[in-house]
Amino acid sequence: MGKYPLKHRSIQKAKGFIACTLIFCMLILCAIPASAAESSDNRTQGNYEETLFVSGSTEGESADQSKTVDTQNRAEETEEPGEDELSEGAMDPLGSDRPSDPEEPSESGKEISSARLESKLEDILETKKHIAYIDGYSNNMFKPGKVITRAETANIFYKLLIDSNYASKTFSDVSSSKWYHKQVGIMATLGVVGGYTDGTFKPDKGITRAEFVKMAVCFMGVNEEATANFSDVTTNHWAYQYIATAAQLGWIDGYSDGTFRPGEEITRAQAVTVINRMLGRYLPADIKNKKDVINFYDLYPSYWAYGQVLEAANEHEYEKDAEKKTETWTNYLKDTTVQISRWINDGNDSYYVDASTGKFVRGKFTINGKEYIFDSTTGKAFTGFMYVGQWKRYFQKGLMVNNISGLGVVSGPYYIKVYKQSNYLIIYAKDGDNGYTIPVKAMITSCGYGTPTGTYYTPARYRWLKMVGDTWAQWCTQIQGNYLFHSVPNWTYNNFDLEVHEYNRLGETRSLGCIRLTCADAKWIYDNCVIGSKVFISSIETSGPLSKPGSLKLPSWHTWDPTDPTAYWKCQQNGCH
Repeated sequence: MGKYPLKHRSIQKAKGFIACTLIFCMLILCAIPASAAESSDNRTQGNYEETLFVSGSTEGESADQSKTVDTQNRAEETEEPGEDELSEGAMDPLGSDRPSDPEEPSESGKEISSARLESKLEDILETKKHIAYIDGYSNNMFKPGKVITRAETANIFYKLLIDSNYASKTFSDVSSSKWYHKQVGIMATLGVVGGYTDGTFKPDKGITRAEFVKMAVCFMGVNEEATANFSDVTTNHWAYQYIATAAQLGWIDGYSDGTFRPGEEITRAQAVTVINRMLGRYLPADIKNKKDVINFYDLYPSYWAYGQVLEAANEHEYEKDAEKKTETWTNYLKDTTVQISRWINDGNDSYYVDASTGKFVRGKFTINGKEYIFDSTTGKAFTGFMYVGQWKRYFQKGLMVNNISGLGVVSGPYYIKVYKQSNYLIIYAKDGDNGYTIPVKAMITSCGYGTPTGTYYTPARYRWLKMVGDTWAQWCTQIQGNYLFHSVPNWTYNNFDLEVHEYNRLGETRSLGCIRLTCADAKWIYDNCVIGSKVFISSIETSGPLSKPGSLKLPSWHTWDPTDPTAYWKCQQNGCH
């Protein structure tokens, strides 16, 4: 076993050697005619991409940030990658000088590399000290499945440099105010990353597995005799020799189907796995049992790259057993953060941290007496439809929503089912061939003993209609004959002349046979249920998937319905509702 302390270990600098090598390479490149460069290697004619892949998962990652010990307050160094459609016209990376118009995206997405490192990896990158080279976001998420960007990748390799004292190359889209300005500039000077023919770097662009392999191999040098056995990486692929070199070194694997998928974008978890292999950083056998290490809310011990991420995110002293390919952490920076159960937001997504585990909860979880549903994999509070028994229910940020009529998630045709004995109804929406299984909203009613039961189809509707006793009702939808859905009546043709006593008894059997509703509910049926809508009035059933709503009680002077949109101004004027 070899023992490598975390601090007070000097490493011989390679700066002078690298500088000479760069100058030598540039002189050679300048001496090669364009035509010769074009024909020297047919692998340069394919797609030029800058990324890599690890077997077992396609999940990705995001950029590393500046870390503090307190994971609750880690500063986020990265900016969220943009979603712009980026033009990728450029020149072949290995010397071809074919021009490409940067204004028109090309399928190749090729890039210019200024130079290639020709030195030993351990002379350039920190391999003996196990520093933390990647961090999470300010909300203590790691986002292992997030695609890593060009700027984020440059930042990781910059952190690992033994000597970062180099001139910084500039790009038109990398301003000095950006957190990654220096990192990108220096890695471009070293030839690890390159720019496009239009002078841009495209920092927020994702990186493919082939592109990442190319960047990684730049630190070691290409083995021209290495071969790769991936069915989708032929010898004429632009990155074939890079991929073959990385595979021979044991840095990458392919999928179980024999493919490498070089054009797929790499994730944060995949990237750190490859980098750990590059640096010879093994995982402790007890990595999943360490409770006081820097960890992340969205990184679970069952995740395939759990140990790889902790190895990359925790600075530690170690003893290595190269034969067993494992290491023991003899000292590490401990995380003493006291966890608190709380909600965490990430953009429009919500998560809940369980203080007992320090992780996002998953599946069903009760918070303050309410049952929430969280994604079983990511822990994100579930938003969307889900069948609960025979009913398709809608959830918003983990909570089941009882009234979805105003969310824009359903549309007609609608089905109205009246629970006569209980004096309320439920509106249902259709779920394709499954029928009317989506409860939309419940409405309190007042039916009558003479209210007919059975199935009907609405034949007509009226904005105002004169009722028995010369009273008037609004937003009337006919059920059959003289039976209608309508608002609680007004004494006169005036919506400020409400029968307040009858309004206060909504929910009781009070009508002569019609089905009374609040103005808002009567109007909803009038506006949303087309002529011919199906109505079923049950004489037996007393409830459905939604509970009976409560009712408003009005003082005698409140002679208008507070749910009436044409009279609500009066409530605003009086400050009553």
